[in-house]
Amino acid sequence: MVLMKSYKFLTIMLFLPMVLFAQEKEVMQYGIQVDYMLTYYPDSNTSDFKIEEMELLLNDKNSLFRAKKKGIMDSASYDVKQGISNGLSRSFIQDNLTNIKYQISKKGNDILTQDEYNLKPDQYLYYIETKDIFSWDIKQDTATIANMMCQKAELDFGGRHWVAWFTMEIPISDGPYKFCGLPGLILSIYDSKNYWKFDFIALANVKRDVVLNYDSQKVPHLIEKKDFFKEKRYYIDNKMQIEEASGLISFPDEKSRALSYKVAKERAQKDNNWIELYNPKE
Repeated sequence: MVLMKSYKFLTIMLFLPMVLFAQEKEVMQYGIQVDYMLTYYPDSNTSDFKIEEMELLLNDKNSLFRAKKKGIMDSASYDVKQGISNGLSRSFIQDNLTNIKYQISKKGNDILTQDEYNLKPDQYLYYIETKDIFSWDIKQDTATIANMMCQKAELDFGGRHWVAWFTMEIPISDGPYKFCGLPGLILSIYDSKNYWKFDFIALANVKRDVVLNYDSQKVPHLIEKKDFFKEKRYYIDNKMQIEEASGLISFPDEKSRALSYKVAKERAQKDNNWIELYNPKE
């Protein structure tokens, strides 16, 4: 990929999707790739942070946002299912592990969020929102990011207050995660406590074909957003019990079982600072 040095004269070469926004197998063609660096704190009680490279892929109809490592794993897994590859090595899987397992598609006025956390391995969960969930307050403040003039906008969303910087030099009304609806591409966005922050890295014209929902053994299941969050929380808190009951894991003795459960419980307790705050009472 050759990264462009000038975004003012960017030629936006967009490709039409072959299939539109279905929840069955679909091949999407994208003509623009925007890379972001995500810095986040999964545990609000510590100063330990994680970083993750993210990608926003766009054509003239829709966009796809996900972790780069998820894209790599999905592509490799698809090749295995098609018989193009014999399998994935342990080192390859280890190098591409990611905690950011969701992918977000935007088309028209819809925002579709799909996540791998699931109580049933034979289905995947997704929920749909509309872009009017965002009520931006555009400010007069300006700043320069990546040699582009940016303007400030603020937003309350998902239990957090967000500050965004967008540029009209790239007239794409999109951005990282679900964020969109501003008169230009969002280059930086962060919450008021700096727990979650997306920073622009690069933009390029590309020709990317992405196969979505290729696993025919998993059935799509539409769910309400509040129920999705409840199920995800339940899955994280009870992951060992769920996987042991389903036969996915087993233990040689009670000592190793107790230790594994203890580690899983501690890990779940540290997963308390989601990008959208979850209220189990809702």
